[in-house]
Amino acid sequence: MKIQPEFPLLDISVKDWNSEEVLGLIEYSGIMPGVSQKVFDDHHLNRVLVDGNGYVFKITGKELIAAWRKFVPFFVPIYRYVFESQNKQISFDEVKEYMFNGLNSLDYKEGDDNTDLKDRLNQCHTIRDVIKQYSIRW
Repeated sequence: MKIQPEFPLLDISVKDWNSEEVLGLIEYSGIMPGVSQKVFDDHHLNRVLVDGNGYVFKITGKELIAAWRKFVPFFVPIYRYVFESQNKQISFDEVKEYMFNGLNSLDYKEGDDNTDLKDRLNQCHTIRDVIKQYSIRW
């Protein structure tokens, strides 16, 4: 049986939390508007994500949905990510550690801190809780 991701998903492949990449940590639907192949390759392809059950997936491609839209000039084509199961699960503790490490690496202006984000993370008991808390905050 092929495992399918349960949305939303958390991107666990972001390395630089001070970049714009951090704004896309939550993948809500697996659907994206048309972008150039270069943008897809640079920003979406090979992202590694985890669902609320801890199953790990990788974005390996995109497929056009609603192909009829390409015949209407002012409609943007819509694509669905192609996910490949990585045949592994990660634990809540691994996800929590990833989030703490990311939060600790953020640059803050004087007077700002991430105590609220860390407190919220400490209140989580499951990967789903982490995804939900992160979705609300950002």
